[in-house]
Amino acid sequence: SGVDVTLGALTINSGGTVTAYRQLTVLGATNITGTINFGSTNGTVRNMIFTGAVTLNSGAAWNETTNGAAATFSFGNSFTNNATTFTAQNTTHNFTGATMTISGSTATIIPTVTFTGAYTNSGTLTVATLLTVTGTTLTNNGTITASTALSGTGGVTQGTTGTLNLGRTSGITTLTATASGNTVNYIGAAQTVKATTYSNLIFSGSFAKTMSAGTSVTGNLSIAPTGTATASIATDQNLGVNTLTLGGLGRINGTWGSTTATSATYQNNT
Repeated sequence: SGVDVTLGALTINSGGTVTAYRQLTVLGATNITGTINFGSTNGTVRNMIFTGAVTLNSGAAWNETTNGAAATFSFGNSFTNNATTFTAQNTTHNFTGATMTISGSTATIIPTVTFTGAYTNSGTLTVATLLTVTGTTLTNNGTITASTALSGTGGVTQGTTGTLNLGRTSGITTLTATASGNTVNYIGAAQTVKATTYSNLIFSGSFAKTMSAGTSVTGNLSIAPTGTATASIATDQNLGVNTLTLGGLGRINGTWGSTTATSATYQNNT
């Protein structure tokens, strides 16, 4: 009671368990093959601060659902997730490190994430509620899914192998998606497409994806490979794409529009 715990480093071996009911600060590396639980005995939210790199190995269990109130988390270094079990609560998860990485074979599923430091993702990061990038750049060489909102004063840069899935709004200040081979996929219902240059752009999910001037595709634009999505383009607006796929079928080069766009050579309401 009344004690905050500070460790120089933390190693939890296979079969070992650490349960943190108080504020925990780890100054050096955290290496887990066993189990770590977070919580509170009296309902008070505890702050968990990891200054050094966090590595979750195969067999590890990361559990934020132990007891009482959930914890908040601050990561100041790289985060590697190869855990057997990873369970996160909808509390603050802030990544603050400079030139750090998120990696691992296990999907890191966290409801709310904020990046205030420069990170490169090469794993699978899924954010169900809110992904915020503030005053920095998040580089994606893996897969990032922002199921609800992507926002902030920073930017997201897609690497050549990056896939970015956007479920709703994209209020991020900058989205750089020009690297050859990367993919941005609008997976939600009615969405406004951020006006920028894309390498590969997919409209899945449903309803209209509104495209405005300043949107172009240097690779493939694929509309409704699954689902019932359509592209909404203003009258007399011309947007350039390299190749076009509608409903999973490639289309010949030319001008395309809806059946009400009589100036288009080819017409298709998708």
